Amino acid sequence: MNYSDISEINEAEIRALIENEVIENAHLEYKKDIHFNNDKEKKELLADICSFCNIGGGVILYGIDEKRDEGKTTGLPSSVCGLSVNLDEVIRKIDESVRHSIEPRVIGLKMAQLEVDEKIVLVIFIPRSINPPHMVTFKGSSRFWRRANASKYQMGMEEIRESILGGNNLRTKIKEFRNQRIGSILSNDTPVELVSSPKIILHIIPIDNFLNPKIDLSKINQNDRLGYFPVTGASCNERLNYDGFYTYWASSYESGGENYSYTQVYRNGVIESVDAFSIGERGEDKQKLIPSVSYEEDLIKFTDRVLGYLARDGVSGPAILYLSLLGVRGYEMAIGSGFLPRFNKTTIDKDDLILPEIYIEDIENFSALSVLKSSFDLIWNACGFERSFNFDENGNWKRR
Repeated sequence: MNYSDISEINEAEIRALIENEVIENAHLEYKKDIHFNNDKEKKELLADICSFCNIGGGVILYGIDEKRDEGKTTGLPSSVCGLSVNLDEVIRKIDESVRHSIEPRVIGLKMAQLEVDEKIVLVIFIPRSINPPHMVTFKGSSRFWRRANASKYQMGMEEIRESILGGNNLRTKIKEFRNQRIGSILSNDTPVELVSSPKIILHIIPIDNFLNPKIDLSKINQNDRLGYFPVTGASCNERLNYDGFYTYWASSYESGGENYSYTQVYRNGVIESVDAFSIGERGEDKQKLIPSVSYEEDLIKFTDRVLGYLARDGVSGPAILYLSLLGVRGYEMAIGSGFLPRFNKTTIDKDDLILPEIYIEDIENFSALSVLKSSFDLIWNACGFERSFNFDENGNWKRR
């Protein structure tokens, strides 16, 4: 039985696993006790987590007793036995060990305590990885582990090679999707025709959903769809289309009005939002300007809002975020008087700024402020500044 997020595993679900005698498999394991006191126990638990990372994710349930046959466990759950250890401390130690002893880093690992029949169960959720294979590096170890059916084993060189190619294939498909969409936007192949102006593009790509769509568009009514309104917009329209649905900002509700922005929500939860309003020529002298504060504020608010809607609509886990600016050669950062010390600011010398990917560990627990800062800094760099001065030296947002 596969789960896309730890929130799907609750008291009723654990009871159902036991009542229906759901046997252990490559993505589900039961453990009676949890041991994480000495190096041997730590290596064993890290190997368990690593093995799930290298098979597409899964769940470990601690505090579940198994049926036995001639003294051997059968993989069939029998009852909730619960745990009596200090789980807060155990969770802290596991989280720290996973961060420092599995490479590449495990993105999106979650742990939770559940009370089932007045007993405590620990759930460890391991998401699908975009960077396999993972290796346990604890105490100088260099072991790759993988699950087969209900047990783990050490991977051979051929499997390691195939896993690397498989992970790269997923990353390649995600990058190809982004590149293809940028090409389509450049050629005006978009849900609505946008005004001719530089464009800010934000792509949010949930990793688990990218190849296996799970969002049910039929359950999102018109009012809820309007919650996905674009990065900028004084008003918002929405409609269903072949790819999913989109919202857009037009100068008029009547047909024939100019369109300034849109957000396309794909059936797999991918978000594409394009803003053709914020960056443009301003004033009588047609000065080419990027608004130094407002576009960052709008992107931060939009990202937090949309990820909240995605989580509500059943999309969870890690994601990749991409920010791009198209048609910005010759533009400069618009700076208010007295806002900054003097710098040798310049105009952008590239047509397009295709910024690097940003990993979001968990859609449900996310702050756009810290994550988007690295992309904002690069845009300011392109304009001749050392960083975004909407943040202080410690990386805290200071524009209120």
